[in-house]
Amino acid sequence: MPHSAADSSLGLLQLCLLLGVLCFGRAESIQCYCDERPGLPSPECLLPHEYRCNSTRGCYLRRWYSEQFGRIKQSWGCIEGQHGTGAQFDLWEVYCGALNTSKEVYKCCNSSDFCNRQLSITLEIEGQEPVLPPTPSLTLTEPHISRGTSIIVIIVAGTVSLVALLCLLLLLSLFLILRRRQRLTNGGNLNHHPTATVHWTNHNRVDGVISSTLREEATCPCYQVLSDIRDIVKLNYQIGIGRFGVFYHGHYEGTAVALKKFSDEHHAAWLRESLMYTSILQPQENMLTFYASAIAVGNTDVAGRSGGSGTGSERWLVTRYYEYGSLQDYLRQHTVPGRTLLQMSASIASGLAHLHSENCGNQVNVPVAHCNLTSRNILVKDNLSCVIGDFRCAVFKLRNETSRPEGVEEEGKETTARGAVRYMAPEVLSQQPGGLSFETLKQADVYSLGLVLWEVCQRGIYTGVAAEGYQVPFQGMVPPEPSLEDMQRLVVDNRVQPTISNRWTNSKFCKVDLLLDPVQLLREMTKVMRECWYYTSAARPTAVYLKKKLLKMSQELENTDPATENEATVPRKQPEESDRHSGEKLHVSAI
Repeated sequence: MPHSAADSSLGLLQLCLLLGVLCFGRAESIQCYCDERPGLPSPECLLPHEYRCNSTRGCYLRRWYSEQFGRIKQSWGCIEGQHGTGAQFDLWEVYCGALNTSKEVYKCCNSSDFCNRQLSITLEIEGQEPVLPPTPSLTLTEPHISRGTSIIVIIVAGTVSLVALLCLLLLLSLFLILRRRQRLTNGGNLNHHPTATVHWTNHNRVDGVISSTLREEATCPCYQVLSDIRDIVKLNYQIGIGRFGVFYHGHYEGTAVALKKFSDEHHAAWLRESLMYTSILQPQENMLTFYASAIAVGNTDVAGRSGGSGTGSERWLVTRYYEYGSLQDYLRQHTVPGRTLLQMSASIASGLAHLHSENCGNQVNVPVAHCNLTSRNILVKDNLSCVIGDFRCAVFKLRNETSRPEGVEEEGKETTARGAVRYMAPEVLSQQPGGLSFETLKQADVYSLGLVLWEVCQRGIYTGVAAEGYQVPFQGMVPPEPSLEDMQRLVVDNRVQPTISNRWTNSKFCKVDLLLDPVQLLREMTKVMRECWYYTSAARPTAVYLKKKLLKMSQELENTDPATENEATVPRKQPEESDRHSGEKLHVSAI
């Protein structure tokens, strides 16, 4: 065994033994006092019955100054961890010290049941000790948990654990040897890799701020520590306002970026989207490029300089900036030639197929259902292909378990992130998300994709006929801001679909972009849309099938000789039937 591998193996053995001792020292869960339902990934508090929650990590007390309500607030709850592919986002590390600022402090404990009731916090901005709220009239029953374990059980468990750790050590040693040989074979220097000119995400705790290094779409393990994101990203001007934050245009080392600011009241929404980008999603060319997620502390002005009028801590999410904006904004201002129509459609389908897939090249990918696919959440790149963003409502699947969006607790009400009702599939409109399987949620994304393709096709350029004006799906059939009940009546009860114009099959695209039979092209696009709108989710094609079909159509458009544009179109081979549907083959009609 090489010397470096042996040293690494010895260090791993020591670490594993230490972890084993810690695990045997405390294997059971404890109960914590709680007064709210915290955001993801903390467990729900059993209000209003027991004021308790269970945790395998510990309990916390949070005290902060609310900018929105102008007063000191505090809450109690449980700490849990969230694991993802290739990374770990440990909330013990997050809560217990990393988030502490002059206006927000966490304290944690795991010594005994309900230990967080004995904690107290004083913020720097206040001059008196906090007062715990009166104990609820309901008496808490603190069950006695026996922590004594016989010596025989400890010896047996320790022996079994040691054997398991030795086996793990052997496997890790073999892995290190193979990895070292591979590095030597490839030249041993990542800086010579053609894609190694960018930065990869790395979480660091610096001055009480959780920060991330900037990354591009490549996978170079290059690390950089950010002491304060305000010193690195310069804000220029505001570009929009969303439900949970404000969007800004900014720059990082001369590169244009888009920045979304979350207030401290929307901490849970920021945390969930940060977890999706840093722990779940795999980079891909049709996914929004994520740069950084951080908590910015202190005063700042619009340009990001200290001493401005802004106060308090802010949650920042930094992504690549796309000048064309959202697909909906682009379609309102531009028409779409045939070549661009297929390019946009194929790129959106490719991004969705990447989300739904369990494999990403040689890596294992965590399958994700977007659950909020709209033309507002799709951005247009400079080359007119598209990327998918906004994963706040996304659902992912780990170890045969589905993680769904949690309710976001706001002052006086609870809201559940479910996406735009205008784009919801019939099964989502008629049932609660908790009652749908993960495969059904993926097929609901396909329904939404069909609506987005309809938006793109209506802006196609036709010979002798002006492009139709832009419309959102079901425009004129429901109010501009439809309610859930409005869409249920239209889509579930009456089974209405967007109108397919007769001109889509009778008209021709502009001759400048005509490289294959335009009538056949539009007929194929109409067929794709109608398949996406099947009322039965299992009858809809999968995102992988749609990706293959649209890419094949786009490639044939590029490869067709313009001189043969008037000749009959050769029938195309369809993608494999195994990719077509998510479940068994069903014979249904488009309703």
